[in-house]
Amino acid sequence: MYIGAIFFALKNNFGGIKYPVVSKVVKALLSLSHGNADVERGFSTSVLILTDNRASMSEKTLNSYMIVKYALKRYNNLPHTVPINKELLNLARIAHQKYDEYLKEKTKTKEQEHQTRVKEKIRKEEEKKRLEELELNKA
Repeated sequence: MYIGAIFFALKNNFGGIKYPVVSKVVKALLSLSHGNADVERGFSTSVLILTDNRASMSEKTLNSYMIVKYALKRYNNLPHTVPINKELLNLARIAHQKYDEYLKEKTKTKEQEHQTRVKEKIRKEEEKKRLEELELNKA
């Protein structure tokens, strides 16, 4: 048994953890990565994906590319060896539905932003006319 197991097993007089704050700190420290090789590997992969032609790619799209790349590693980077089964087809269908919803929401947001800009422009023009009328009435 390691020291952490003994430490976490210590109880106070009420049956609770004897050192709750220390326990949380130790658990947090134990969850930290021992190295950054995985992180660096991820950066290297993203550099290969983000070419000059793809420099404006969104984070969401980059993550999707990386997920596909890592999934293909299971099949020696040979896409034709990936088994097409009901589960995969269902996941593809769900992904397509989510993408359609995303596009519709994006279109809706753009339309709302456009309407807001038009309303603001009209409001400013009306304000400008009102000020001009006030200036004319003063003169």
